[in-house]
Amino acid sequence: MALEYKLTYPSGRATTMLINSFHTKTRAELAANQVRQLGKYLSISFCWSCFKWFFSGIGDLCGFDKFPSFGLTLFKNT
Repeated sequence: MALEYKLTYPSGRATTMLINSFHTKTRAELAANQVRQLGKYLSISFCWSCFKWFFSGIGDLCGFDKFPSFGLTLFKNT
């Protein structure tokens, strides 16, 4: 229906193409894989943010954000 009426907004057409692509077996498997990967990295990011929040510390020079990841020389020359 959206393709027959040639919608003026490209987002409607893109949504229609995306929905139609889920009805093939290979595209459905690809979409499921992408959703799994998105969920995995979303959970990793959430856990990392929680870890940083718990160890944030008080003050300007405290916390995990101020950890010298690349060495003390680079940390002094920020």
